[in-house]
Amino acid sequence: MTIELEECLARSKRLADVRRLMLESEPFDVEAVHVELLRRKASPRNPRFRSHVEPNLRACLLELNGSNYAHRDAEERRLTPFESGNVEHEKMLVELWTLLRPGVQLEDRYTRQWGDIGFQGRHPSSDFRGMGMLGLHHMLFLAREHTVRAQGLVVDTMRDNGYPFAITSINVTSFALHLLQRRALSAHFVRTSPESAFGDFAQVYARLMLAFHTRWMEEEPENVLAFPSVFARFRKDAESSISLGELPAWVGLS
Repeated sequence: MTIELEECLARSKRLADVRRLMLESEPFDVEAVHVELLRRKASPRNPRFRSHVEPNLRACLLELNGSNYAHRDAEERRLTPFESGNVEHEKMLVELWTLLRPGVQLEDRYTRQWGDIGFQGRHPSSDFRGMGMLGLHHMLFLAREHTVRAQGLVVDTMRDNGYPFAITSINVTSFALHLLQRRALSAHFVRTSPESAFGDFAQVYARLMLAFHTRWMEEEPENVLAFPSVFARFRKDAESSISLGELPAWVGLS
């Protein structure tokens, strides 16, 4: 129904100002927009709006606004760069290591050990350039909220035919943000508020990350060189499922 509302807005020249307000990825006043849409569109000359859109209008507006809250929060985190030497940022990295590799001492800030959890160099800072702090926040969310499962993922990825956990996580964050920007996830943000925006979006990321891991383990590619093709198929299948209103199922989150 939210898609139908967006299509209705796109067709109406009279609603161009309302459309810009609702779809510019900034939160809006749901009640004010609800009243304005009813005032402009709910007339006997517009039976389709009255029969199909009006009964569910408030719920549709809440979905769109929830997506806006999630998008604003995600963009603020993405645009915040990881700063090597920033005490808080470095503490988050150490926490990530401790959660994912319990009992294994990190030798130094700059060490090849970071490769054990899928970073590319001797320090993870350069790997966060594309997604900024959003990439780190998502990894930490998975490690904090689903610790046992996240540790299991890392163990699996350290096999000879594993994939780089951290780099893949950042790719999944990028994919999730792409879906959010396209408003493909609106139905999953009906109850999203400014306070819940990060957690609600992070749960979407976690589901996608676990779904990719399941795909990799099921396909059992020979080595990491298969990553681009496996990830491309995963994206295509995930987008197809989401277009039908379904996110990949929870896969053993604990």
